[in-house]
Amino acid sequence: MSALVSVSDDLLAAARTISTGAAVSGVPFALDVADRRGEAHAQADTRLAASARAAEQDFPERIRLLIGRAGGVGALARCCSVTARTVNNWSRGRGDISRHRCVVLARAMGISALWLVSGEGVMTADDVLAANAPAHKTGVDAERLAAALQMLQSYIVLAGGALSVAQRAEAIVELYTMLAEPPDATRVIAFHKKLAGCLRGNGQAPPA
Repeated sequence: MSALVSVSDDLLAAARTISTGAAVSGVPFALDVADRRGEAHAQADTRLAASARAAEQDFPERIRLLIGRAGGVGALARCCSVTARTVNNWSRGRGDISRHRCVVLARAMGISALWLVSGEGVMTADDVLAANAPAHKTGVDAERLAAALQMLQSYIVLAGGALSVAQRAEAIVELYTMLAEPPDATRVIAFHKKLAGCLRGNGQAPPA
C-alpha cells in the first residue's frame, strides 16, 4: 500500500512539475509576443511623429526658397502685405501663416498654395511641364483649394483651438481631396473627430 502511495505521490509531483514547467515556459513566449507587438506600435508612432516634425521643418525651408525667388525678405513681405519681421519668423519656424496670407502669397509669387502649406505637389506650373505632365490635368484647382482653406478655418473658429503647421497642412490636403470626391459621410465624420482631437490636444489657444 505504501508503495502505491509513493508512486501516486511521485506521479502528482511529476504532473505538478510538468504543469509548472509548461506554464513558466509559456509566460516568456507570451511576453515576447507582447513585447514585439509593443515595439511595432512604438516604431509606427515614432515614424508618424517624425513625419509630422519633418512637415513642420519643411515649411520654413519653403519660405526661405520663396525669399530667394522674391529677391529678399523685404520683397517677399511686400508681396503679401506683411512686415519683414513676420517673414523672418516664418522662415525660422516661429510663426504660422493664415489662410488669407497663404492665398495672397501664392498668387503674388505664382506658386501653388497647396505646395506652400503642405509641400504636396509641385511649386509652379513650370515644374509640371518639366515633368511632361499636362498642367490642366495635374494642376491644383484654386477654387477647391480656397474652399478647403475656408472650411478648415471655419472648423477651427467654431471648435476653438489651434493647429500646428504640420496638422494644418495635413487637414487642408484631406479637405481638398474630399471636395474632389463624391460625398462620404463616414469619411467626413472621421475627419471631424480627428480634427477635434488635434484641437483638444493643442489646447484652447486662439487660432493663427
